[in-house]
Amino acid sequence: MTLANMPRHGNRIVFTAILILGLVLARGVAARVPVETFGAAPGIQNVSLSPDGTRVAYLMNRDGKAIMLVSALGKTGAKAKGVDISKIKARSVSWANDRFVLLRASKTLNTNLFKANKVEFGAIFSYDTKTGKMVQLLTHAKGLGLNSSLASIDRILPDENAVMMPAYTGKFKGERVRVLFRVDLRTGDGKIVARGHYLDTDYFIVDGTGKVIARVDFAPKKGVFTIKVLKNNIFQTLYTEENDLVPMSVPGLSKDGKSLIVSSYQDRDTRGLYTMSLTDGSISGPLLWRKGADLVATLTEPGTGVVLGAVFAGIAGPDYQFLDPGMAQTWASIKKALGGAMVRLVNWSRDRKKWLLYIEGGSTAGAYMLFDANSGQFSTVAILRPDIKPADIADVVTIAYRSKDGTRISALLTLPPGYKKHPAPLVVLPHGGPAAHDSLGWDWLAQAIANQGYLVLQPNFRGSDGFGSKFENAGNGQWNGAVLDDITAGVKGLIKAGYADPKRVCIAGASFGGYAALAGLVFTPDLYSCAAAIAPVTDARAFVNFEAKAYGKNSESVTYWTKVMKGNNATTDLDSISPAKHADAAKAPLLLIHGRDDTVVPITQSWSMARAMRRANKPVQLVELKGEDHWLSSVDTRTQTLRALIAFLHEHLDAPAQSAQAPVAQRGGGQ
Repeated sequence: MTLANMPRHGNRIVFTAILILGLVLARGVAARVPVETFGAAPGIQNVSLSPDGTRVAYLMNRDGKAIMLVSALGKTGAKAKGVDISKIKARSVSWANDRFVLLRASKTLNTNLFKANKVEFGAIFSYDTKTGKMVQLLTHAKGLGLNSSLASIDRILPDENAVMMPAYTGKFKGERVRVLFRVDLRTGDGKIVARGHYLDTDYFIVDGTGKVIARVDFAPKKGVFTIKVLKNNIFQTLYTEENDLVPMSVPGLSKDGKSLIVSSYQDRDTRGLYTMSLTDGSISGPLLWRKGADLVATLTEPGTGVVLGAVFAGIAGPDYQFLDPGMAQTWASIKKALGGAMVRLVNWSRDRKKWLLYIEGGSTAGAYMLFDANSGQFSTVAILRPDIKPADIADVVTIAYRSKDGTRISALLTLPPGYKKHPAPLVVLPHGGPAAHDSLGWDWLAQAIANQGYLVLQPNFRGSDGFGSKFENAGNGQWNGAVLDDITAGVKGLIKAGYADPKRVCIAGASFGGYAALAGLVFTPDLYSCAAAIAPVTDARAFVNFEAKAYGKNSESVTYWTKVMKGNNATTDLDSISPAKHADAAKAPLLLIHGRDDTVVPITQSWSMARAMRRANKPVQLVELKGEDHWLSSVDTRTQTLRALIAFLHEHLDAPAQSAQAPVAQRGGGQ
């Protein structure tokens, strides 16, 4: 691949509520791509490089089947080995060592064993590349209790064909205990090597030999966070802090093994990496920190747990920083060669000479490339969506504007192929979370919408993560206040600058983005011509009650949602922010889409909104997705979602004048 074929990077523009500056547009009008193309799963995805750098493991969709494959790099005609995994929802693949591949997967099951009726059960399978045998880990381990997820690994022991996995033991209605298993990758059997403090223990810290160094506890009822170090077979308190939510994480160890590496704020506005002495718990640093950008991930050596670097957030994409000088130099070479491409680091070989990269955005809908540090050469491993040509991909630019109170808001603006400045129909697409953020890259939903001729605005409103704790916390208790103001200001700015047609604006989103769409519909009803919400929260009080039933009224989950919904002082009335309680204020038609197997936001939330809209004699359509979870994991239901959404947008945005629609509902259970 030559530099001329590298992805274009987004151009950055800044605009006030009245003026947009420097918007660069390119290319002629491209034919619309069938929406099914955007909703389809990539032919190849979740590629992972083997530790020796000679093979890749990946997921493939072929003839309607999901397959996990392992193939050699650089060997023409070499036959890939694989296994059919169509009966489970594969989430990711990675290598334990040069022999075993780990497959993380989940499955939605109905159960009366937990407080929730439906649970997303997670699991890990090991695939033996020598024998072709696949086994599920920890299914027959002695002393194993009831677990809704067995999909976490605290440490890989590559030389011993083993991993360390946390789980629960004990009876469901009794006192369950968090424990650590040593699991044989050949058989899937596990043996308990450490015990935590009932449900308070979150995870264990393990070194490269399998020795347990420490454990991390959090008691949400008491609001106490503790790190305990293992000395003389007894866990002794190293560090403790009172907090209603987990204040820090421990991603791994220092290179010399004398300290823990912690991810923490340490009285700063953004999170960074610090060292914590294993002797006295003292914290020093930061090792890595960025002003105005939160740490969103850490880079660790899989077999040792040694922290090698960190990833910081940014609307222009992830910013990788390394503690190891050699890795920092290699990464600098990669970035220099690829210019403005959006590059994500997947993993690297054991000798750090081969780096697997994922490139997206600009002129590519996703590609995996391999960088050889010895030769300085790049090679293409896989093109994810070859059916989507560069001319079909919409340009994405970063913008910034001021909200109602002057707060600076960053956002993405996706432009239809061939767009030239004129008042065009606009779709506002708030992200989920709310503690998430949008950055440059390939967004299949935004691209599908833009390909149909619509502008797409994705604002990073207050409450978004990645920009510091002050900005994130400013969204607490402000779901229909400052958060909505931030979204509204972006819409009005595009209208005043002549980019968006004020009579053709729709707001759509999923999860919290779905809530934001409904908030726009009922709390700023004169702004939108239509609204679409996928798996949205519609009744805040009912949602908190659902969380309390599923996880306990004193759980961290209930604490978190209460804080972000009601505010730091818990003063906001939950009914006042609930769209289902204000459906009579809606002036535009609504499309609701929800998976029947959603275990994160139950479908009852959409049922409540649909009922409220019909009672208020407001136009509403409800599409229920059979067998779908919260994440639109199925290609069929993702395609169904796209078809319904695009048809809805065409109906309400393509004509300059809008007309009232009669209430419509596709009825399902609970209607």
